[in-house]
This record gives sequence, structure tokens and C-alpha cells, in this order.
Amino acid sequence: MIALAPPAGAALEPNADATDPGASAAPVDPMTIEVPYLAQAQVSINAAWDLAACPAAPEGAPVQVSCEDQSGGVVVTASAFDPDAGPWPFPIEVTTESGDPRTLDYTLALALPEAPTPVAGPFESPGVAGGRTLIPLAALVAECTFCSTGVAASAQAVDPEDGPVRVRAWIAERHLVIDADADVTEAVIAVTVRDGAQTASQPAEITVPLLASHAEGGHGLHLVVPLQETVAWDAADLVADPLGAQWSIVECPPTARGSVTCTADSVTFTRGDAPGDLEDQVSVILTAPDGRSAAASITVSPTAESVRLAGAAPVAGATAPLATPAPPSTPTQDPGADVGILSALWSRVPVLP
Repeated sequence: MIALAPPAGAALEPNADATDPGASAAPVDPMTIEVPYLAQAQVSINAAWDLAACPAAPEGAPVQVSCEDQSGGVVVTASAFDPDAGPWPFPIEVTTESGDPRTLDYTLALALPEAPTPVAGPFESPGVAGGRTLIPLAALVAECTFCSTGVAASAQAVDPEDGPVRVRAWIAERHLVIDADADVTEAVIAVTVRDGAQTASQPAEITVPLLASHAEGGHGLHLVVPLQETVAWDAADLVADPLGAQWSIVECPPTARGSVTCTADSVTFTRGDAPGDLEDQVSVILTAPDGRSAAASITVSPTAESVRLAGAAPVAGATAPLATPAPPSTPTQDPGADVGILSALWSRVPVLP
């Protein structure tokens, strides 16, 4: 919450300083109220004055206005964001201590949404050394406030200070793509994500473990499938394996929305009542009896007419219409929870030559 409280006698001075030392970023003009997307801004009134009336929301402004009482402040909440909307005049009528009417000529503006946050640190799903790895873009976003139309991303392999380039990375239509030499054990990728307002995150580095490719072959498939209320897929259909091994699903992380459940033999995604035309991405990790492992994914798309393989060609700067995690309204995650549930598993998976 942002509190704007012009000092007594200076409420009408547009060049007066804001008086809230706790505000993270005061507007250049203290008479401009910047309302964050899905958050509140509070205008505090001189304690000796009274509100003559609770001001109405400006016409066309996606905000709600509330007032606690005559001596309280005015609270403005933004329910939407449009980079081309506003600003709007926002006069607040007050009565001074002496009973004189005053008009506080505020201006209302929409603040940029909070920048998205990419994931960082060790990435649990392994890739392939000496081959190509695809990682769903939705899995790269920790949270995004304003991604109702999708998310865009950029990626760059972090090369060693000396030596040849051994890892290459780029963004495809729905995935991060990594190509790595056969003797590379991990790929460090710098990822930046942008929201619907084109606000970019700070770059974050993920470290993807790379397992040696196997002479026997076998790799996970990344599929784009038509939207249905429930999408179910067998483990055998998520891996291309010339040996025909009995692959088992060992993990299916939660999706940004809807619900996903998996057994060793199949994975099921239920979208539920999620609105809009965004696509949902389901990540799946599988193992074979001989120790081979593979990562697969299913992108559930309202525009897909049939099942196809996800593209791996570079797409520069495009917005992918993918659902991504939104910030929770209240903290619910246990800070002591084990978020590395696959670490022990992968330490036991043998790497075959």
C-alpha cells in the first residue's frame, strides 16, 4: 500500500515532497497517485480535515475507490492494467478545520505491474549431453503478475571464461532449447522473462544437469495437443524408443493452473474452469528399467487442431500464450519444504556410456 499524505497547508502544492518515508518509490509529482496493478494506493487526508464526499472513480479508469469514514483516507484499487490508459483527473473534496471547502487536485495513474520473476538455481529436470533438450517456458517462470496474454522470454548460455562454446540456447515457440556437446555435464542458462506490459525481469541463471546420451536411444517427446477438459497421455506415448522399453513416469510437477496427476503408466491434466485462451504446459519425467531417463511435455492449446511435435526453431521476442504462476494473495509455501524431491532420485539413476 502506498500512502500519500501532503503536509497540512501544502496539500495543494504540486511540488511538495511526499511525506511517507516508507514508500518504496514516491511519484515525481506528489499529487499523482500511481496505483499498482491488483494492489492499492492510499491517499491520507490531513487529520484536521474531513472528506466532503468519497470521490468517484474516474470514467474509464479500471479502479475501485473506497473511503472508510470522513476523517480517513481514500483507497484506490486497480483491477486491470492498460499501458495506454490514463492519467485521469482525480479531485478530492475536503472540508478544512475552519469549515472551508477545498479541492485537492490529484491525478490518478496506473503503475506498471510488478516485474515477473524467473526461476533460478538448480533445475530439477535433466537434459541431454550430446543432444537437444527442450524445457517448457512455463517451467521457467516462478511468478508473473501481468501475464494474462502470455509471456515472452530470452535465453543465453553462460559460457566459461575461456574455451570453445559447448552449450547453445535459444527460445522456440513454447520451449527453451538447449544443445550441448557430449562431454558437458551441466548447462548454465541466463533467462529473462517479460510480461504483457513488456516489463522485463532481472536475468536469472538456471543450472540444468545434463545426462549422457545413450547408444540405445530413447528421448522424451514434446507434444502440442488440442484443448479438452481432460487430457490423458500414456507414458509409452511420451517417449520415442527404438528398443520399446517399458518407460515409467516418475514425476509430473504442478501446473500453473488446473490439476495434474500421474501414475507410473499415465499422466492426466484437468484444466477446470480456468478462463481465457492461454495454453497450459504439463512437464513429465520418465525412466526406463535400464536407467535411461527422459523429460517430456504436453502443451494443451486451444488453437491446436491435431497432435503435433513442438517446434524447436528460434523465435525472437515472440509472446507465447502460456499460463504461468501468479503471485499468491497470501504466503502459503512452507519455507522449510523440500523443493528438491528429484535430487535423490537422479543421484541413483545410472549414467550409461
